[in-house]
Amino acid sequence: MKSFRRLFGITFSIVCISAGQGLKADSATPPGLRLLESAPPVEGHLADPLVYWSETRTTPRALTIHFVRLDLTSKDYELITIPSADPDGPGPYEATLEMPAVLMKRSEAIVAVNGSAFQNPNNREDYNWHEGKSVDIHGLIVAGGAIVSPPEAPRASFWVDASGLPKIGTPEDTSVVQASISDWNNLTPTLSGQLIKAGQVCIKPGGNPHPRTAIGFDASGRFVTFAVVDGRQVGYSEGCTLIELAEIMQAAGCAEAINLDGGGSSILISNHLENPILNKPSGQSPRPIPVMIGVREARPTPKK
Repeated sequence: MKSFRRLFGITFSIVCISAGQGLKADSATPPGLRLLESAPPVEGHLADPLVYWSETRTTPRALTIHFVRLDLTSKDYELITIPSADPDGPGPYEATLEMPAVLMKRSEAIVAVNGSAFQNPNNREDYNWHEGKSVDIHGLIVAGGAIVSPPEAPRASFWVDASGLPKIGTPEDTSVVQASISDWNNLTPTLSGQLIKAGQVCIKPGGNPHPRTAIGFDASGRFVTFAVVDGRQVGYSEGCTLIELAEIMQAAGCAEAINLDGGGSSILISNHLENPILNKPSGQSPRPIPVMIGVREARPTPKK
């Protein structure tokens, strides 16, 4: 059902960034992205509010991980939720699969990562993803003051509250959001299972390694970290399990973290680089997706 569509007072204030392959590290790329040779300190002030670095590992298997860290106290950037078009209004579909570069261009995003998982609501065994395909997005998504996709318990959501602090929680129905709009201000797409809660890994071992995307934040609520783990590419990066993803986020300083869509959807992309695709998608080229979390330069908050 999509009988509820509007929320009010939504303004975004989170950012995610990326850096292009082949660029010189420790160089600034407009509009202020800093490329680092290695991970910055887990805690402490960053000289630049937006930084990118990557890591290669050989255990527990070949891994290449792309990280972005942002300082939420920066007023230069804002997070935007970037959904594709709704093909049927109140019908069962909520979005149309579009290429990541198309979504970014339309939204004027600087950089973005993939967001929520999705499915064909009429055939859950249908995995024939192609541009123009109509899909249902998993879980709550709010964009432009509208509910694009309703809540689906127990899927967790990531948002920034009215005071500017990042949060992770599980809205059970739309009334929770509508009744507490000041707390659900700046809502981003609903994601999947929670990886880390109150500093503790909360995912059980098991499962197979795959490409993954995650988002989390430190105990102070100041620094948000994004991670994209490449996978399904023998000798380069074979992917990770969910508990390994949780441990990656924990090691990066996250006290709270959740999993986004993964597999062939995992992508980190920038409009401001010669080579916009920053990771190596498992399908060797980007997959069309229904929603992204992106960053653009901050704009004045509209007057009420």
